[in-house]
Amino acid sequence: MAQRVSKLHTSTDAPWRQRAALSVTHAAEILSLSRKNAYTLIERGHIRAVRLGKRLVVPVTEIDRLLETPRLRRRVSSAAREATTTA
Repeated sequence: MAQRVSKLHTSTDAPWRQRAALSVTHAAEILSLSRKNAYTLIERGHIRAVRLGKRLVVPVTEIDRLLETPRLRRRVSSAAREATTTA
C-alpha cells in the first residue's frame, strides 16, 4: 500500500469497530484505497461486500481480515494497482 494505515484505524478501540458494517467509502479510507479501487476490488471478489437495500456495505469482519493478514493485504494492494492501470 502506498500509505500506511494509521493507528487510529487499526487500534482495537477504533470507533468503526463498534459497527457491523461500513460504507464502501469508509472501508476504502481505512484500507488506504480510493473509493473507485474499493468498488473495483469488490466487483472482482477481492473484498466481500453485502447489499442492504440500495446500499453496498463492507462488514467490519472483512476489514479486520484484510488488515490482519499480511498476505491478503499485499493481494488487495496489488489488485488495486492492477485496477488502476486497467481502468
